[in-house]
Amino acid sequence: MGGNAIYGAMNKPSTLSAPERDTEGFTAAEFAMMVGCGAFADMRVELVRGKIVRMSPAYVAHSRRVALVTGALYAALGKDALLLVDPMVALDDTSVLAPDIVLAVPGPLPEGQLPARAVSLAIEVADTTLSRDLGWKAQDYARAGIGQYWVMDVTAEVTHVFTEPNLEGYGKRVVIRFTEPLPVPSYDASITLA
Repeated sequence: MGGNAIYGAMNKPSTLSAPERDTEGFTAAEFAMMVGCGAFADMRVELVRGKIVRMSPAYVAHSRRVALVTGALYAALGKDALLLVDPMVALDDTSVLAPDIVLAVPGPLPEGQLPARAVSLAIEVADTTLSRDLGWKAQDYARAGIGQYWVMDVTAEVTHVFTEPNLEGYGKRVVIRFTEPLPVPSYDASITLA
């Protein structure tokens, strides 16, 4: 049987077996079917390049920061802004990630997974996940064509702003302190996180 890594307690890999198949790992469609059937009802998971990866539960500080950022965005953009917290975003046929916050492009939203083309801004709040959020997640969001990606480093109190996505990653990255205005893409607005 083929095995896919799944990260559980203490971030040690364990195995979730899949039936024999010609390709390695699960597809986004298979993942959506499993989620829809309640296979992961008691855990938070993402599909990362065909592998099901268990996400750690959010600590209070992380949850509070997500709530504060969402509130600041609503205050700056208005109640009609299409802000989503912890949505499933299908990046491609083998990856479905759950950014902490998404600003969707205007228009109707689909049920289930949000396609990457419907995301104008993806935000990750990083405390224990900084290297992952600045590394492979930034590459995957860029390859999917997400126009802007923010990584909010709670410890350093800065936001890494990635723009100009391409197949190699983001072409531009700037760092903005929480005390400085942070411009919101596609809006004539900014937020300050201090």
